[in-house]
Amino acid sequence: MPRACCVPGCKANYKTFEVSAFRFPSDERRRLQWVKAIHREDFTPSSTSVVCARHFEEHFIITEDSITRPDGTVITAKRGTPALAKDAFPTIFPNQPKYLSKEAPPARTNPQERKDKMLARDEVQFQVWMENDMINSFEEFGDKFVGKLSKDWLFVSSDCCVCLLKPNCDGQPNITASFKVMKFLSGMKTLH
Repeated sequence: MPRACCVPGCKANYKTFEVSAFRFPSDERRRLQWVKAIHREDFTPSSTSVVCARHFEEHFIITEDSITRPDGTVITAKRGTPALAKDAFPTIFPNQPKYLSKEAPPARTNPQERKDKMLARDEVQFQVWMENDMINSFEEFGDKFVGKLSKDWLFVSSDCCVCLLKPNCDGQPNITASFKVMKFLSGMKTLH
């Protein structure tokens, strides 16, 4: 018969059903993390103390092993006895108050992976911006540009060009800047 779970209120591995159980880690820091997590007053784990699989999140329990061959194929085999990931600790306590159970924080990705993801995301956003900002024809330029034009500018259109004029109405009216876009989408700027 497997060893009984030491978590308060857990009945695993007593008489009715069997569940995989895991010994406390030998690393002192991780051992203290487990002891703190199980909320058992004045408890010092012995060499036979175990915590059953019901108290670990699924991603902490290793049920199969994989190996990559030199040719790149991956062989996966089911483990006879489940094992725990190196960073595993108990987080699920169904027979205790809910506030004692809490999910483990997600694993941090390394800085280079975060940077690569950010650069890829920026590249996608830039491509979307470029597609939305592209002007494919003279007619499209006229249609799109009028809606984005500041009210300080005047827009004059003809079959062969579009003129943008910035008037100055202080004192004697005059044009302070002009921009002419030809039908083949070349431009000419003039500051007055």
